[in-house]
Amino acid sequence: MDRPKWMQPRVRQSRKLQTNKAQAEPSKQEERHRPTFREELQRARLRQENKYREESAVQHHLEEELSAQQRKRSKKKSPKGLRKGRLFRLVLGLSILLGAAVFVHQPWVAFGRLQVEGSNALTQAEVEQMAGAPKPMNLFRLNWHGLLQAVRSDYRVEKATLGYGWPLTLKVYINDRQPVLYVNFTGKTYGKLDATGHVIGVGQGIADGSAPVLTGYSLGKDLSLGEITDDTEILGVLGFLGKLSAPLRDRITGIAMDSNKNLKFYLSGGVPLIVGTYENANKKLDTIAAICRELETKKIKAEYIDVTYEKPYVKVLGK
Repeated sequence: MDRPKWMQPRVRQSRKLQTNKAQAEPSKQEERHRPTFREELQRARLRQENKYREESAVQHHLEEELSAQQRKRSKKKSPKGLRKGRLFRLVLGLSILLGAAVFVHQPWVAFGRLQVEGSNALTQAEVEQMAGAPKPMNLFRLNWHGLLQAVRSDYRVEKATLGYGWPLTLKVYINDRQPVLYVNFTGKTYGKLDATGHVIGVGQGIADGSAPVLTGYSLGKDLSLGEITDDTEILGVLGFLGKLSAPLRDRITGIAMDSNKNLKFYLSGGVPLIVGTYENANKKLDTIAAICRELETKKIKAEYIDVTYEKPYVKVLGK
């Protein structure tokens, strides 16, 4: 016979109530902590990033394994094949260079040309002859150093250098020695000197008017082409002429020296310029230049100019 409900033990009822409460509480907690949409989205992103990292790591690992395998294969295949190919190309290149060098040095091969510039005294044919240039012209068979030495040793040449021109042209730049003074050697023999005393011309009498003539003084001995005079008076006159400006030097038509070694320069128009010794002329160099410049500027016709005094004197024509 069943007992009435009011006679049943309370313990069982309390346990049942507790279990019901325990079951109810989790459902409430689940409702309280249910993730929002943003949290779900963040979790999905994290899962995606983790998955991408894992896949990248796997891919990187596979690539490393593949490259390692390829290196192993290349090491196995390279030694003989590549070495033979490189050696063949090296030998072929050297053979081509050697063959080209031998070819351009052949006597029948023409290569490049020689060109002389700046000289009126030396011709192209003379320079080629002095250098022993090959026929036909071949710059590879031409002795460049010998060419330069041969040209510089010529008495007519003051300076010579080599240069290169396009296309394939060896240029020889030459500065000729310029005549500055005619001097009597012996008898009727005269020598043409440059500013340094080099003899660049020898002949009977005066060959041309390229330089003024020194009269009243003779060297007393003959010099050959290319020789250098050591005469003190001649070198003194040359030194004074070398200090004058080019326009003033070009105006000098003649020079006279007396028994006392005093000098008289004749300017264009026959105007005498009395300077005394060459030492005194060097001291009055600025004065001479100033007087000649003033006379030229003011168109003054002078009978003579004398700078041997402490104060220079100019005798004006007609006064």
